Amino acid sequence: AVVSTQSTGTVKGVFPVPCVRYAYAVQRGVALHMLQLDVYDQHVDPDISFCKTLFSENIPMYISNLHDYGWLKSSTSSPDIKLLDKENTNDWMIKYLNTTEIKEFSSPCSNVFRAESVFTENFGKDMVASVDNLGGSFTWKPKHYERPGYDLSTSSFSDSLKDLITNLTLSHIPQLYPGYTPKGELIDSWIIEVEGKKKLRRDTNLAHEAAYHVLIPLNHPQDREVGGGYRFSRLNCTVTDHKAGDMFVFPGFITHHKYDLPQTEGIHLYLEMSFDAPF
Repeated sequence: AVVSTQSTGTVKGVFPVPCVRYAYAVQRGVALHMLQLDVYDQHVDPDISFCKTLFSENIPMYISNLHDYGWLKSSTSSPDIKLLDKENTNDWMIKYLNTTEIKEFSSPCSNVFRAESVFTENFGKDMVASVDNLGGSFTWKPKHYERPGYDLSTSSFSDSLKDLITNLTLSHIPQLYPGYTPKGELIDSWIIEVEGKKKLRRDTNLAHEAAYHVLIPLNHPQDREVGGGYRFSRLNCTVTDHKAGDMFVFPGFITHHKYDLPQTEGIHLYLEMSFDAPF
């Protein structure tokens, strides 16, 4: 069956092909028959040998785009967070986003905006679980922090994550900051780790230059009594009621110098992305 949709011009159907590589869905009867065949030739690429054997047995092969079958996943316990790319963004969003369109922002501090529960708790949990194997680089001293950080700008899904965040925020930036037209150019992207019982100190001389930042807490504070949170020192304003999956948008450090409040125990991680050069 071949179906053509006039609106998009997309052709859908089941199409006979000489060879399919990497993944197969095989009828049980065909699979039992294949067990009796010498399917693979050690002198030929395995997929080509497989297709050649089926062709010689008059067993046709097809490809189909009538249904979305998802994607193949490694047999390891690697979280789906690592699977964010252009091909499976929609499936990824179903698992990790509560909404694809932000309806409302609150403002806990002047020009600091928060959209609650944009991401699911699974997003934070899987990001934290895979933080040591994200494909980015680990450093004990990110550009503008003196605490552990994971540079996501070199990770395999950096571009896809950037597109996802800009799709969520770009149309809102002119409304939040009238007169400013965002470019959505990613400057850098970090996961910052705030560990209890560690001395936290921001080096203001290394304050990062960006027009605006997007911050997403990745886990809940274990206990509000242990402290933690974000303080905007020039505003004399503190945010301590953050939750995993919330999304904060705030201007660059020139006007909104932010530092992390100390906590007595536990580890708090958050994703922070910086956009647009300010000059």
